[in-house]
Amino acid sequence: MYLNQKSAIFVLAVVLIISSAVPAFSASVLISVPDRSSHVFDVERQLLYISTSDGDVERYNVATQTLLTPFSSVGNILKGSDITPDNQYLYAADFQVGASQGFIRKVDLDTGAVSNIAYDRSGGEAGAWAIKIANNGKALFTTEYSGSGWTPLRTFNLDDEIAESRRSVRQRTKVSGGADRSLFYMTESNSSGGSTFTYDADSDDFPHSKGLGTSLSSYLSAVNRDGTLIATEYGGITIMDEELNTIEVLGNLYGGMIFDPLRDVIYAVDTQSDEVVAIETNNFQEIFRIAIDESVSSSSHFGNGEMSISPDGRYLFLSTGSGVRMFDLYGVSSDAIVGLEIAGPEVVDEFTTSQYIITAVYYDFHTEVVTDQSVLSVLPGDFASIDTTGLLTVDNVDLPQYVTIGEQFTNVSM
Repeated sequence: MYLNQKSAIFVLAVVLIISSAVPAFSASVLISVPDRSSHVFDVERQLLYISTSDGDVERYNVATQTLLTPFSSVGNILKGSDITPDNQYLYAADFQVGASQGFIRKVDLDTGAVSNIAYDRSGGEAGAWAIKIANNGKALFTTEYSGSGWTPLRTFNLDDEIAESRRSVRQRTKVSGGADRSLFYMTESNSSGGSTFTYDADSDDFPHSKGLGTSLSSYLSAVNRDGTLIATEYGGITIMDEELNTIEVLGNLYGGMIFDPLRDVIYAVDTQSDEVVAIETNNFQEIFRIAIDESVSSSSHFGNGEMSISPDGRYLFLSTGSGVRMFDLYGVSSDAIVGLEIAGPEVVDEFTTSQYIITAVYYDFHTEVVTDQSVLSVLPGDFASIDTTGLLTVDNVDLPQYVTIGEQFTNVSM
């Protein structure tokens, strides 16, 4: 992009400034399932499935805010769980084992019928721990070890459900994935090296690995909706790209986290204030807080801090000491800004004017033109200026130039 005597090409940039008075809401509903392990949302039936340590799968209707009859005796001690992309089946890792085999339990969500996927245990291997389903028709799962040791990370195709060992990992390796199921992030437990690595569904391979230099035995992690950001509880919350390069560190947040499936937002738990904090992930600015309505502690695998979210980004769920807390985000955050858009020509002739429009995008996706409420600037300011209405005036241009239009907006109505 360049600027010459006949035309100007402007690089457009937006700086988002949120009101310093970050809004706080109180809107949680307690789902009383104290033996919860993991949970996942069924968007077709509008149900939350809660896998429990007594082997049942509880079903919670978000519309009526009631627990339905559970799927009983799905397994013995359920840990991680995931739902198929077509919302037809739930797969749950069973921590209890047989004489020589372990089991993944599969639930038909129409009928509640349970079938078993068995795997032959290796050496001192114990029960199943974490499971996630990728967008390539494969499921990944990890297991426990009786004592301290290594276990296989396995995958199976959903069509034949034959488990295959893929690589050796430390026991209780946690698996996290994003909304599009394209990238998965594994954190290995019981190791001072803090080994982590990724799985790419397109290549069916493990492209990147990184040691964090600390034990990750109780730490949680998350992947954003398109697999471009990874978050893990390391020095607060460390945000990395898909190649595990650190981008940002969000300090003093140790109670769990999850990315929004539609927006550039991460939700994290502040255990000091007992709040869920929403942070946009372009400039990492806080946009709102929600009171959890009970005291919360640091997170752990399949304990406090486990989070899930509905695919439409409306319902957020958090495991606490009392059970599972539900937050209707549409009811608490419609005034929170998650982005700004600046519209106008990229190519502008010298000695001419052009109009630019600034639009705020709110959490519930409604928009508002905020040009006249914004502070606009042009850098460098030697060749053009912009007024409070968004009208850009270009002066004489002798040589090619790069020019940036900047915009700042504070949502004082929040």
